[in-house]
Amino acid sequence: MYEALQETRRLGDVTSQIRCLAYLVIACRRAGTIGDARRFADEMLPLASAVKMHDYVGVAQAGIGWAAWRTGDDDEARQRLGGLGQALLLGQHQAERILQFAQFGLALQALAQHTLGIGVAPAAV
Repeated sequence: MYEALQETRRLGDVTSQIRCLAYLVIACRRAGTIGDARRFADEMLPLASAVKMHDYVGVAQAGIGWAAWRTGDDDEARQRLGGLGQALLLGQHQAERILQFAQFGLALQALAQHTLGIGVAPAAV
């Protein structure tokens, strides 16, 4: 996927670049590579925002929020995860694509605010 990302950069294909970055964020999140997930999400956010790919803005916000949460930055996690609602509203026709990220984000936000009453540490997710 990283090679595909490099090719989209070379070609100047921003839409495909954003999609590659999204898949890389998801893969890094699943692998638990926090720094890489954050780096790819940070790169994706301004690109997706600029071309109004709101579903991918949501993916980026969720990735950044997850990385912040995993590193113990509750304030950043709450800020980023709070942006998911706006991304969902703007991209209603595409909401199915990021519904899992919104649900994940809301769960993380609740955990960060200690409102679920369960003992799940960031390293366990």
